[in-house]
Amino acid sequence: MFIYTPDGPTTKQMTTTTQPTTTPMATTTQPTTTPMATTTPPRQLEHVCKNHFKHLDCTPENVVICSAFYGRNDSTICPSDDANTSNMCFEDVTDLVQGRWCRNKPSCYVHGRGYLLDHPCLSNPEAYLQVTYTCGAGQCADTIPSVVTQCPSNFNTTVPVGQTITFVSWNIPSGIDDSGTKYQVVPSRGPGVFFLGIHDITYTFTDPSENEWYCTFRVIVVQR
Repeated sequence: MFIYTPDGPTTKQMTTTTQPTTTPMATTTQPTTTPMATTTPPRQLEHVCKNHFKHLDCTPENVVICSAFYGRNDSTICPSDDANTSNMCFEDVTDLVQGRWCRNKPSCYVHGRGYLLDHPCLSNPEAYLQVTYTCGAGQCADTIPSVVTQCPSNFNTTVPVGQTITFVSWNIPSGIDDSGTKYQVVPSRGPGVFFLGIHDITYTFTDPSENEWYCTFRVIVVQR
């Protein structure tokens, strides 16, 4: 009996100590799986200003460049006093960016430097690089709508007492699409003659993949 008595406690201790080591292993794997499934959208849009760079990371999958354009076609992106917005230029450099920096790589750096992109759009010294990318193959379908960069704010216009109509105008909204292609803009109505009252104006931006984005503002015509 004394020979087997020490084995009893020893066996029980071994049984109880193996359980804590198994339980943490089962629970610690869950937090790493959930973020990976929810944090990476199908397509991501990045703008890289002059002399800057961005790190694109798709680990463990490879980075796939859906589109890349170099130049400038919007004054609100990478704003600068030296930006030449009167001579807009936007050149397709998708093959250069994919082949030179990101092909078959889980992560890569993309640069907003004209001399690294064979000098496209040199007429604009403040050009930037616009990159749309995804992680893995077969996910480059365009799901990103056009971005409205200049949408008017709500405003009032006044007319003299006794007058019920007036001509109202505003700066036409503009935008940019990540694919680099031209979007379609359809207003609910444009500048023109307005009666007294509240008028809601909506501009609908539609890209070639039928993604839509909206610019909405209010015009209020009142008497003094």
